[in-house]
Amino acid sequence: MEPASKLERKDVKHSELLGSQSCTNRNMDWPVDLAHIFNTDVCLLRFTQEIPSPEKSLSHPKEISRYYESFARTMNEALRFASTGIMGLQANVVRSSHKLGQRYLTTILYDSVPGGAGYAVRIYNELSINDILEAAIRRLDCPNKCATACRHCLYDYSNQFSWDYFDRKPVLNWLRKLLSHTIEHPIINQGGTLWEYPNLAGLTEQLATFKEIHIAGKTLMSNASKTDSPLVSWLIGMLNQDSKIFIHLENEIPSLTQLAQQQRMILALLKPYIEQGRLVISQLEEKITAQIPRIFSAPELKAPIWFSDYPIPALFDELLPQPIYRLYSNDSFVEAAKYLLSKSTPHTLDEIFPPEYQMQRWALGKNQPRNFQEYFAPVNNAWAEKITIKDPYCGADQYHLDSLQKLLHELKTELQQVESIFVMCKEMHHQDANHKPASEVKKSIETAVKDVFDTQVNVRVLSFQQGKTFHDRMLEISCINEEGLSHKHLYDLSGGIDKLMDSSQETILFYSTDKK
Repeated sequence: MEPASKLERKDVKHSELLGSQSCTNRNMDWPVDLAHIFNTDVCLLRFTQEIPSPEKSLSHPKEISRYYESFARTMNEALRFASTGIMGLQANVVRSSHKLGQRYLTTILYDSVPGGAGYAVRIYNELSINDILEAAIRRLDCPNKCATACRHCLYDYSNQFSWDYFDRKPVLNWLRKLLSHTIEHPIINQGGTLWEYPNLAGLTEQLATFKEIHIAGKTLMSNASKTDSPLVSWLIGMLNQDSKIFIHLENEIPSLTQLAQQQRMILALLKPYIEQGRLVISQLEEKITAQIPRIFSAPELKAPIWFSDYPIPALFDELLPQPIYRLYSNDSFVEAAKYLLSKSTPHTLDEIFPPEYQMQRWALGKNQPRNFQEYFAPVNNAWAEKITIKDPYCGADQYHLDSLQKLLHELKTELQQVESIFVMCKEMHHQDANHKPASEVKKSIETAVKDVFDTQVNVRVLSFQQGKTFHDRMLEISCINEEGLSHKHLYDLSGGIDKLMDSSQETILFYSTDKK
């Protein structure tokens, strides 16, 4: 560690936190605050109205960005003081932060002590949003009539880094409009109704008579998307009921080689439907806004349409973000839907699955023999520069270690030579019956690997705390071809190594490579 004595760019090569790959971000343009993570109680206050535009015209992007950051920080602190004031608490027992999605604000109020003290929970359970907003208005209506903020309204020791950002008047005016209901909702004004309890079963019922369904969003998936998510199951279920589904995306689909494990697996599940033309993924020329329908059937009168004025997340993470509104199409909405479709260009199969990128999928049922010769045919007699194995539980107990060894024996049968092996797993919770210290887990895995391969072995065991976000179950074989070039063969394991090696279990195996 060194002091930030002067502002300058640093070029530092380092590895990713949860893997052996080199981090792509080597240049730090600005000093970075050191921080730590702690678990605590959190209350989110999500505003479904956009932050108002600045009253005076701002042209420079930094001025515009600062205005919205100023609005968010002022709102955060006003709500923090309002909530703690109503409950008769000292303001420092609660802290605030925020997320800005486009111009939509989510204020995050959280207990300032690790583990939580229950204050954020009380804010959620005991206070009405109207009471909080009214208290925030009183707080911002400063008796000193200060220009932006002062010690009587917003300043305190904990938020001194935000003092230069505070500007109470734009927030005060906006909150007054919110409470007086003078901010009109465009969808409700056109006959839309709020869907109080949106759910996939209700959506399926309302779309049952329509064979053509359109869904619009920014991106298809994120790193949080999972093959076993309800949304993936819902989509496949609709496709199996002979629905034709069109997905219109604002962002481009990334290259398959750039996708995370679960994202590749989702696309592998959807590939048959894309090949059959029952699922069409298109690129939009338009930006996604609250005025663009999120879900709609074929453009026709009196058909249901759903809108959401919350920033649209990845579709496979949240198809129905609250609040969501439903209305039935009239002439203007039919024309709007037709215009949207005119600005949407379908991706070809080769654009989604480039010919040079091979992909296969095996659904392995219970008591179905495993044909490893077929699965590992692409690496038969290959020279492996490195084998990377990632499975959270491959070192958990003797059963998982035996499964790991079985996999290694199969690989040894197929591969000509292996230069190095890297294994990554995680430590069990200390109360788990199979818990062993990370050092013991590492030693047992090293022993299991060296019993099969006489080669360089590197094992990384994440602590239980680090491993909470580690869910990868994959096998990566980096091979050297006859020209001396390296390419990767990826095997994504839906159920982990143990289910792949145990024929009494069912699992799915996905294979992909960019080898031509």
